[in-house]
Amino acid sequence: MGLPKTPPLYAKGTYSLTSPYTLPGSQSYTCVAIRSFRDLLKLHVDVVKAYYAPVGLGETEYKNDTDVAAAIITLLGDDGQVVYVPDTYISSYPDLSGYNYNHMVLSVSLGTVWDQLPLDDVKQKIEETVKTALGVEATVNEHVSPTTGTVSQTEHERIETARRAAIRNQKTLTAQLLEIKTSYTTLQEQYATLEALAIEKGIIGVVNG
Repeated sequence: MGLPKTPPLYAKGTYSLTSPYTLPGSQSYTCVAIRSFRDLLKLHVDVVKAYYAPVGLGETEYKNDTDVAAAIITLLGDDGQVVYVPDTYISSYPDLSGYNYNHMVLSVSLGTVWDQLPLDDVKQKIEETVKTALGVEATVNEHVSPTTGTVSQTEHERIETARRAAIRNQKTLTAQLLEIKTSYTTLQEQYATLEALAIEKGIIGVVNG
């Protein structure tokens, strides 16, 4: 007779069960319900018939689990399959002390635009912004939602003129940083030249340090 090993509600990950209970496949499962025998009996559920008999167990195992206050655990697989198991037949469940990692996607809607609109520059800027702000490497992909209809040549030229006029920054962050570094280096050189000239003319003394 095993002792109950009750997972926290909504614990998701890999579960291990002891025979005769099994989990089909190696997918992830989530604990979606924990029901005591008392609650099930109040609902007029035949616990032995519903949860023990299907795997070849009977009154003896049910009585043993009743003595240790076991509960029926409902596990929901990623494929939607539901598995019921007494918590005395759970040998391990997900460790919730870890950290969950997921594939995150940020999306940007540009609305309805010209299908030849150049996007390489802005994609690079987005990647650099994400790298600078979050410290992670981002991959920017293009997705198109099909639309119906076109615009006239005149309307297209009007839209493009307004779009170009609204652009305020055409340089990537990397390009801007290189410009700042270059300007800083130039200022340092100018300062050193002026300082040497001032010392030569006796305007200031030699700086020690």
